[in-house]
Amino acid sequence: MFQSKIQQILKIFTFVIIILFLHYKLLQICNYKKPSSDSIMLGVVSNSPPLCFDSNSYNHNSYRTEAGTYVSGSDIFLFQELAKKMNKQLKIKSLNFPGILNEVEQGTIDAAIGNMNITEERKKRMKTIEYDKSKIGFLIRKDNLKFQNYINKKEITLKDLKTLIKQHDISATTTVSSIYDIEILHKLNLHKSNLKEDLVNCVNEVENNRVDLFIFEHPVINLMTLLKANKQNKFQSLQLIDNENNDSNKELQHPLGIFINSKNQKLYQEITKKIDEIKKYNPNIMENLREKAIQTYKNDHIHNKQNNTIGTRIVNIIKTYQDSFYISLTLAIDAILIGFLLALILLPLKIWCQYSKKPIKKAINYILVLCIHFAKAVPITIQVVLMYNLLIQRIFFLKGLMGIFCISLTITLLNNAFYFLNNMSRQINFLEYGPIEAAYALGLTSKQVFRHIILEQILKREIPNIWDQFIVNLKETALYSIIGLPNLLWTAQRNIAITYDTITPFIIISIIYITLASLTQFLKQKTLFKKHNN
Repeated sequence: MFQSKIQQILKIFTFVIIILFLHYKLLQICNYKKPSSDSIMLGVVSNSPPLCFDSNSYNHNSYRTEAGTYVSGSDIFLFQELAKKMNKQLKIKSLNFPGILNEVEQGTIDAAIGNMNITEERKKRMKTIEYDKSKIGFLIRKDNLKFQNYINKKEITLKDLKTLIKQHDISATTTVSSIYDIEILHKLNLHKSNLKEDLVNCVNEVENNRVDLFIFEHPVINLMTLLKANKQNKFQSLQLIDNENNDSNKELQHPLGIFINSKNQKLYQEITKKIDEIKKYNPNIMENLREKAIQTYKNDHIHNKQNNTIGTRIVNIIKTYQDSFYISLTLAIDAILIGFLLALILLPLKIWCQYSKKPIKKAINYILVLCIHFAKAVPITIQVVLMYNLLIQRIFFLKGLMGIFCISLTITLLNNAFYFLNNMSRQINFLEYGPIEAAYALGLTSKQVFRHIILEQILKREIPNIWDQFIVNLKETALYSIIGLPNLLWTAQRNIAITYDTITPFIIISIIYITLASLTQFLKQKTLFKKHNN
């Protein structure tokens, strides 16, 4: 008996230590500090070499981010020059595209850069500074007969492209939610097909002849045809040029921009002034910085090839998934614990209101039923986007990554709570009524009967479902990258952009999910076995 109690205490102690450790790591990852006056916090999207890309610590042209990773690229070099001229220390935060512009609006970063085009919609939301012209590029297969007159050429005129589109049904891919997806494909009358989340999968669509071309920024396209993506010399790049230069064609021009919070007028004026000074002193600065970035990118690939042992690859891969793993696991555990406790609080309310004829109790029951139906019917991605857009700008403490985590946690725990509440309230109809009648005969009150008999029977049936719902929570964390929450899927997509490997990253996260699910299932079976023996 004493030994059994010691084991129980040790299990609880171990669980508490794990929870505390996960929350400590979460606070480290999500730590938001307002930048000091002598520094500037730059948010970057590092998936578009040579403009902005993930780099290595050994490379002297790379810069350390707040998360400990390294980035490089012409956009980074430009901002380093700006920071020097402004006498500020540059701090860098690597973000994904759904989250970076929202962080600008929240003021958790001072500015954002990284192959992002200026659009009318973005101008309404924040201040924009043009720093480079946008050049449209196409990646095509050399054996595509539709482009046989352009093989080994570097350019295609807008007039010739329009003629080609009329002659052939040309299909095109690009990255989801980019300016090419939103506007340019439609304006060029290209057939949009098989859009992807990252550049590498877009290239694969062209390689496998599922689309005719991949449209994106020309410097990015051009570099991809020079390096690993074109190792078998299958592809070539074409830059779209406009010899006519009429007003209708200006609709295709969406310059690359720096994005600043609309209230930060001082920083906007300062950066605008410094960019003008830099370009006046060196009109070709962006071309020079791109050449430097291309060489940096090539050096990274050479270094990776030379140090590409199995052990090194495994260590480096594991490091990239650490933060995402901690965030996903913490969210799943917190949601299941808080959600189940909330369901236990709501259960007596649901039972007492369910058959009441009083208007207030009927209204409460109706609200609970409506919430359960909403949680079951509306996809969780829609729920989280809806809550994010409603709350992120209106509640002051929902800042940065911690705010995104809190919104994701709230949605998950509410879905868990209403799932458990629905299950437990339905189980009322399948209770063993013998012990309940005996308890009433002994003079127990309704509250005592509920607490000691009804609730005990319900928990006995519902606790096994907690383990299964925990696995569901782990899988659903992958959906929250839509609002900028780093998770295992987001990390896998980032690794694809670095390694050009579209298989290994997804195998890794599959192994992680399978391992966690198997461990959860093992703990579930062990718990049920002990209860059965008792």
